[in-house]
Amino acid sequence: MKDSIVFKIIMYVLIGISVVFSALFFMESIDESLFLNWSYILLGIATVAAIVFPIINIVQNPKKAKMVIAGIVGLAVVFGISYAMASGQEIKLGEDNIISASTVKMVDAGLIMTYILGGLSVAAAIFDGVSKMFK
Repeated sequence: MKDSIVFKIIMYVLIGISVVFSALFFMESIDESLFLNWSYILLGIATVAAIVFPIINIVQNPKKAKMVIAGIVGLAVVFGISYAMASGQEIKLGEDNIISASTVKMVDAGLIMTYILGGLSVAAAIFDGVSKMFK
């Protein structure tokens, strides 16, 4: 209970600072560098929270860790399949502008992974709807 109160206070303080910075920025009292630095700080806080809190949750609930590890392994398998399907050919955008084969392969793998996961999501939604019709 105490943790949620502390987190709410921190959230309201960060929102308050953001509102003040936004108002000062739009009144042209501060330049965009301070505004951008504040957004980088917020991004860092969000990144740390997104990494640390799931780890804390896994440590507190080890039985649920199996599901998390299964999900991570599943994503790794889908990425491996996507990486194997990616072409990875250099792209020439001009005389001096060439995108390397490794960059193209990673981008292709990311796109293919997105297509696979999107297709699986649509298939799961259809399966859920059809299975409810027969219950």
